[in-house]
Amino acid sequence: MTTPAERQIRKGYESRFPGTGADIRMHYDNSIIKKDMDAELDYPETASTKNLTANFTDMVKREKHAGVLAKRSHYMVSFRSQLKATVRRQVQILRGDKTVLFVKQATNAIQALSVGALFYNAPDTSTGTFLRNGALFTAIVFNVFLAQSEVTDSFVGRAVLTKHRSLAFHHPAAWCFAQIITDIPIVLFQITAFSLPLYFMVGLTESADVFFKFWFILISVTFCLTAFFRAVGAAFKTFNDASKISGVGVLTLLLYNGFMIAKGDMKPWFVW
Repeated sequence: MTTPAERQIRKGYESRFPGTGADIRMHYDNSIIKKDMDAELDYPETASTKNLTANFTDMVKREKHAGVLAKRSHYMVSFRSQLKATVRRQVQILRGDKTVLFVKQATNAIQALSVGALFYNAPDTSTGTFLRNGALFTAIVFNVFLAQSEVTDSFVGRAVLTKHRSLAFHHPAAWCFAQIITDIPIVLFQITAFSLPLYFMVGLTESADVFFKFWFILISVTFCLTAFFRAVGAAFKTFNDASKISGVGVLTLLLYNGFMIAKGDMKPWFVW
C-alpha cells in the first residue's frame, strides 16, 4: 500500500486516495480499523479478560478429580480412570496383533516339548543331576530370550505415548501399569504351558509343592526380566543403544546365575 509502484487503487477512488505516505498514515490512525486492532492487541491485559481467565482456571480445578496432585496435575481425570483407559487400549492392541501372540505361545509349547525330549527321564545318578540342572537352566534361558523382545516393543509405541503425554491424555505410569496388568493372564498361561510338559518329561520331583515352587519361580523371573528389558528400552533414545545394553545384560545374567560359573568360583562382588 505504501509503495506507489505496487499498490492498486479501486476504480473511482483515484482522486480520493491519499497521495503521500504521511497522508496514508493519518487516515489509518483516524480509521475504525486502527481502533479495532488496538483493542485486539490490548485484549489480554484488560480486566474483563483477566476475570474470564480466572473463572476458567477455577472451573478447570473444580472439574479435576480430587487427589493429592490434582492442583498441579495437567490431567482432568483420576489415575484410576486413566488406568482403565490404558488397559482397554492395551487389550485392543493385543487383539489387533493376534498372530504374534499365537506364534509366541506355539513356540513356547514346542520349546517345552523339545527341552523335555532333550532331557527326557533323567536318571537318578550324578549324570541325571547335571541333566536336571541343565533343564532348569534352559527353562530360565528361554524365558529370558522371550522377555528380551520387550526392548523392541518399547520403541514401537513410543511416538504415540509421547503424543498422548503432551496432550495430557494419560500419564506414562498408567500405560506401564496397563502393560503389567495385561501381561498377567498371558504370562500365567505361557509359563503353565511351558512348565507342565518340561517338568514331568524330565522326571523332576513328583510333588505338588516342588512343582508349584518351580512354576512360581519361572513366573517371577519372567515378570522381573520383562520389567528389566522394558526399563532398558525406556532408558535409551535409540534402539541401537538399548539393544547393546540388553545384550550385555543377558550375557551377564546367564554367566552369573550359578550354572555356567559355580557360585564358589565367582568373585565376591559378582555373587548375587
